[in-house]
Amino acid sequence: MRSKLSLLTVSTVLALVSHAAIDAGNGVKIVPNLITSVDFNDNLFLTPVNQQNETLYRVSPGILISSGDGALNTTTFSYNEEFQFYSSDSDLDTALALVDLSSSYDDGKMKIDLNAFYHQANQAQRDVRSIASLVKRDLIHGGIADEVKWTEKTSARIGVAYDDTDYKPAGYADWKWVEVPAQYFYAIQPKLDASVGFRYKKNQVSGLGRDSDEYFYNVGLRGELTPKLTGEVQVGYNQLKPDSGSSEDSLGLKANLIFAVSQKTSLSLEALDEFGYSSSGTPFKNVGATARFDTAFSPAFHLKGNVFWYNYDYLSTSRSDDYYGGQLSGTYTFNEHAEVSATYTYSKNDSNLAGLSYDNNIVALSATLKY
Repeated sequence: MRSKLSLLTVSTVLALVSHAAIDAGNGVKIVPNLITSVDFNDNLFLTPVNQQNETLYRVSPGILISSGDGALNTTTFSYNEEFQFYSSDSDLDTALALVDLSSSYDDGKMKIDLNAFYHQANQAQRDVRSIASLVKRDLIHGGIADEVKWTEKTSARIGVAYDDTDYKPAGYADWKWVEVPAQYFYAIQPKLDASVGFRYKKNQVSGLGRDSDEYFYNVGLRGELTPKLTGEVQVGYNQLKPDSGSSEDSLGLKANLIFAVSQKTSLSLEALDEFGYSSSGTPFKNVGATARFDTAFSPAFHLKGNVFWYNYDYLSTSRSDDYYGGQLSGTYTFNEHAEVSATYTYSKNDSNLAGLSYDNNIVALSATLKY
């Protein structure tokens, strides 16, 4: 395994060094890159007992293509092929494709944002885990939103988004959804808008007859809430209507806020109260928040981290999980071509059902090269 890893790393570095960033003209820039990391994981399969320690080596060569003038329009496309090698169990070795696309256009009167990705995943997560094995899956997402300014005080935003989680092993329920959000904004202050909105979401869950329609009626605020606090908050009424069975009602919440502590330090908060589906196809109500910080000690060194807590209340069973933890990461940037980082992540799932609780610690060291 180590000889394969060394050969792949050396060959990729040589390829990157011999192919520096390419200026293709018309604002198009092509940048080869290489991301390498080593993860020390004390509970690979997220089991409550008989936890397996594992060291994971990642080598991810790829390419980044960007275009646009940086003001009116920008587009970024990236593709990386991530090769994963496990120190103890080579049967888990795999290669995963990671493809991302984002684009934006803003002329002051109309703003269009587009984002899409195709990611292959093969790591255990809170609700995607199996004893002594990993669950491979494809994650597909695409969305576009268009906001048009009608008058000096009014604007409207409408969009459509698609998401698909496709599990490769049998026994898991694929979940795909299509969402159409619409929001109307009215300026109540020069930098603050009030809003009223509606979101429709169609959920499809494979093989279980648990498809549903979701409705979120909301009011909110967007912009500069205080001189240092900016973001968007939506609160309202959320309703889940399954094709069969009784409806579920809930408070709806979606919030993304940033507090500028200083020019070098910022705090942010993401909070939600919404419905979702587990990997077994069971619907749940999810409420929780993630608080983050980011500080620059110098132009070269950044420290960032987060703490989070989420509760998953499964609607058709007695199961309830509290999922919480945090992360701390430091990054040192040598120049525009190279950076290194170290990250510690702790997570815990505390379930009221036997066999579903676990603790997990991961220490990761990584390096990124861009040419």
